[in-house]
Amino acid sequence: MNKLLDIDNNFITNLITLAYPTYDGTKIRNRLLDGSYHIQSVGEQTKIMNIACDVTEQGKCILDEAYNIDKPIRLEWYGKFYIGLIEEYPELDVLVKGDNNKRRYTAQFRIMVSKEGIA
Repeated sequence: MNKLLDIDNNFITNLITLAYPTYDGTKIRNRLLDGSYHIQSVGEQTKIMNIACDVTEQGKCILDEAYNIDKPIRLEWYGKFYIGLIEEYPELDVLVKGDNNKRRYTAQFRIMVSKEGIA
């Protein structure tokens, strides 16, 4: 089952619409005297999981806390798990308006994966 949790197993959401990996690394690009280019990768690339999901008010609060205190979150996605820190503050849009108990948000954010494996 696909779901998003914090590291203490507090449930955030299971309404994950998108999760895909990318890699982020440092590249140095130089133009040489003869006009050709030289590209060099420095260090190891970091695996990034891009996530789009719908969260309730409670899930939003858990995401806010995880981002503000650098608390890892866990994504379980089609039989694999990814644990990491939220890279940027989640972009939130109100999906359904209502009182605080019924309000839902759509969130998009990225986590820097520090651990992954089979769930």
